[in-house]
Amino acid sequence: MSFNKPWAYSDSANWHRRGLISNKGTNQSPINIIPKDTSDCDMLCKIGLKYSSSKCVATVKNKTPIIYFDPGSYIKYKKNKEILSLKAMTIHVPSLHSVEGTFYDMEVVLYHKLSGGLNKDSENWVPSGTAISLLFQKGVDYGPQNNFFNSFIYKIPIDKENIKNQFDIKVGDDWNPEMIIPQIKTYYFYSGSLPFPPAEENWNWIVFEEIQQISGNIIDTLKVAFNNNTRPIQPLNNRIPAYSSNVELELDNSLNKKYLNEQKSRKASESIKNLTEDDEEVSSDNKMKIARMEKARLAEWYKSRKMYFKGILISIVFLLLIYSSLKFVKYIIKNDILNKIMVEQALSSKAKEKEGQNDNKGKGESEKKGNNNNNNSNNNNSNNDNKSDNSSKSDNSSKSDNSSKSDNSSKSDKSDKPK
Repeated sequence: MSFNKPWAYSDSANWHRRGLISNKGTNQSPINIIPKDTSDCDMLCKIGLKYSSSKCVATVKNKTPIIYFDPGSYIKYKKNKEILSLKAMTIHVPSLHSVEGTFYDMEVVLYHKLSGGLNKDSENWVPSGTAISLLFQKGVDYGPQNNFFNSFIYKIPIDKENIKNQFDIKVGDDWNPEMIIPQIKTYYFYSGSLPFPPAEENWNWIVFEEIQQISGNIIDTLKVAFNNNTRPIQPLNNRIPAYSSNVELELDNSLNKKYLNEQKSRKASESIKNLTEDDEEVSSDNKMKIARMEKARLAEWYKSRKMYFKGILISIVFLLLIYSSLKFVKYIIKNDILNKIMVEQALSSKAKEKEGQNDNKGKGESEKKGNNNNNNSNNNNSNNDNKSDNSSKSDNSSKSDNSSKSDNSSKSDKSDKPK
């Protein structure tokens, strides 16, 4: 299966020219099956089949939905005892194959490999394989076929032609590809190729004869995004398909044993996984419990030694104080700081005494000057008083003189008037 280069189903005639097919062979798929032109199926095409439940892992490449299955589903060829494992499934609308020129609404192809996957770069890849083809037509909406497709078909992104990564689709525990195997198990068998690049040949094709019915909603949903994702019919080139008329596939004990062993192995793996998850949860819980116990133990240990640590801290502080005091005393003695302080204090006290004496002298002189000033002011006041008295006396005398003069004048004036 090659999806590394862009290609289209409708351009299959140019796949070889474009290098998508390394060697165009003559046994290509799909083909038109004509029942009357088939041969009887001998032991070479007889198979046994046993499928198991699986998870659903999906992707979309070149308009092709691809579903991958878990290990545990097998087919076995009766003749050579070869056991092949179911790897993947593709869905095509309409059908790849036709029967007497008639195409059907949908075809599902289940790819089985001896080892490795469909891509050449897969681990332990080996060429060739067996493809089982199932044809579907619109019909009833019930039954295991509808249940199988309804579990995942509506969860595939229909708006994307290519999805880079695979994605898981949650399905039921009993989801099993055997749900789409028809009840009547007659089939056509021929040698062909992969129906897409690189169109590798030596693939055996088993096309079940029964046309199964499926819900029209499922087919219509697929047609929205994946319609015509089919390669045109290829020529038979002298190939004669074989026909197996057995309505039931023989149950092979070895397949059943392998299936049971696979189931045991898967259950053991799931149990180990669950135990691992449980152990992780338990270990997580234990870690939390241990952390809480450790925290409580440390708290109790600290509480019981609280006074001890407190005493140590006090002792350290006391020692630091003593050490600091000794360093301070040493510094004072070394630099003769006490003597300097005493000298400075003595000098400052003498300076204060002198300042006090000077202040007293200044106060005495200021008091004497104040007394002298008071005496002078008193003398000045007395002199001023005397001056004012004398002034008043002179004024009075001058007034009296003037009065007497005026009186005398008036008298003389009267005497001088004629009688």
